[in-house]
Amino acid sequence: MKSHKLDQHQPKNIASEWLGQCQTDEEKEELRQYLLNSRRLFDLLKQMIQRRYDGEWGAKVTDYDSPSWSHKQAHKNGRLDAYEEIYKLLP
Repeated sequence: MKSHKLDQHQPKNIASEWLGQCQTDEEKEELRQYLLNSRRLFDLLKQMIQRRYDGEWGAKVTDYDSPSWSHKQAHKNGRLDAYEEIYKLLP
């Protein structure tokens, strides 16, 4: 099955959503360093998301055997979008 890499053209910085609750620049820097030091955890999580994304991506001929195939496809597309959104949040 063909797949797309989720990390194409993704910057390697911290998404602003991570730092939004910090009150001071010191808190932001402390959290930023903590997140960057958690690289191994994020790399593992990215791999898990990529595998799930790969499992969902693409259509099979049997997908169209059901009268509700368009609803199933819409659901699949929503899941793919969610995987992409979560992946982009990871540093």
